[in-house]
Amino acid sequence: MYLKLDEGLYLIGSGLYGLSNWKDCSVYLITDGYHSGIIDCGAGMDDELIYRNFLETGIAPETVEYLFLTHAHGDHAGGAVGLKQYFVNAKIVTSAEEAELLENGSDEELGLVMAKAKGAYPPDYAYRHTSADLIVVDGQKMILGKMEVEMLVVPGHTSGSVLYLFSKDEKAYLFCGDYIFLRGVIGLLNCPGSSLEGFRKSLPRVAQMQIDALLPGHREFALRNAQRFLEMAAKNIISTTLPPVM
Repeated sequence: MYLKLDEGLYLIGSGLYGLSNWKDCSVYLITDGYHSGIIDCGAGMDDELIYRNFLETGIAPETVEYLFLTHAHGDHAGGAVGLKQYFVNAKIVTSAEEAELLENGSDEELGLVMAKAKGAYPPDYAYRHTSADLIVVDGQKMILGKMEVEMLVVPGHTSGSVLYLFSKDEKAYLFCGDYIFLRGVIGLLNCPGSSLEGFRKSLPRVAQMQIDALLPGHREFALRNAQRFLEMAAKNIISTTLPPVM
């Protein structure tokens, strides 16, 4: 089961939409038919189902060249180990800050201790560590088939979250993990690495991007007219009133 969001854009995993394990973030597939990337990998408790959802799209597994991780939290990166076993050509991509957590982060550093305390993960959930294959820096660009990808490394939700801006078919798709959501909501948490100061530093620059679609790691997505949500968040962050948070 999957959701086709646009030409070459699919949702292949999601706890919210019942596509995979309840703990999975939104797992996106973007492709030009010959070159593909998967954005975020879920929590690692339903890897096979995410893969089966992928197969139903009709896209060949060997076209997947990258597993793009927005950050290292369990619901986004815990499935990287499992999905890489299915997508054997794929490289795991993230920032240096998130790569360190992905490989060596303790449960406390990953926010798991606090998340389990509120019931956000099963008590026996075990994070599966792995190493990144490609470390990206802020402003780096790459070409993936007919698509251009720009990476922005931004503090806020975590110290080194990565936003992936895909230019495809004259549209700009921003995969933003838990950094920002619709209606200008930001992903500020009470856990290590998450800071309001990070958002104050990064949001004004993020709002300078011109996007069509906003594709967060949770909740709803917007396929058109999404630029306004970036601008709303940037406007909120300069006020003395705390901005709306997830």
